Amino acid sequence: MTHFIDHQTVEGMLKYNALTEPPTIQALAAVTTNLTLTSAKAQIFTGVVAGQFLRLPDATTLAIGHRFDVYNQSPTQFMEIENNIGGNLLELLFTSAAQVILQDNSTAAGVWIIRAQQTGTASGLINYYITANAAFATTSATDVMITGFTITPVQGTYVVLANINGSCSTGNAVTQAAVYRNGTVVATTQRTAKPGSSGTAFFTALQGVIQFDGSQSCSIFVNTSAGTYTVTDRSLVLLRIGT
Repeated sequence: MTHFIDHQTVEGMLKYNALTEPPTIQALAAVTTNLTLTSAKAQIFTGVVAGQFLRLPDATTLAIGHRFDVYNQSPTQFMEIENNIGGNLLELLFTSAAQVILQDNSTAAGVWIIRAQQTGTASGLINYYITANAAFATTSATDVMITGFTITPVQGTYVVLANINGSCSTGNAVTQAAVYRNGTVVATTQRTAKPGSSGTAFFTALQGVIQFDGSQSCSIFVNTSAGTYTVTDRSLVLLRIGT
């Protein structure tokens, strides 16, 4: 016969100091790691191999609020977090962590909320500053480096800021400037100017958050579609914000 308990007294109080769940730990391997409903909540990646992808589960198999904690403990490599159909959601920097929470499970891709944090030690003490005002002139239609405007910073993630004053001998010529990392343009830093008349002074500002591995240079390149592009006052600043 079933007996019902309508009153119970519990002596004492349940206490705990910490609650953890077993993580999945794996090395970066330039492959796609596919998560599923049964994958561990904590995903930890180590190593130094570039090209790692982490693909989230089919959202329709999960309950809203399903969560993954992703830790990229690599000292040098970032990784990409994708939804289930291959859409890039986040480039997780090295020595950083992300909390990925499902908001909408009506499609396989789902809608995910992501909170990411750089966990490496940031340092405003490591910085670089170059300035010059001697004229640098070019007629090149392809990118050329401004003489002397290059530096090789120690490994880290930097805010790169560059300011350039200049003029062009041909009105309506299109001039461009960009930050280069180790001889390759950082596309998101490219800026274009088109002065209306010859000799008109104009200002170009570049900025970006860029990772350097300790052997890669940071340089400023410019070009012009016509005439002579003359750069005068200029500055290049790198502020290290993480490892």
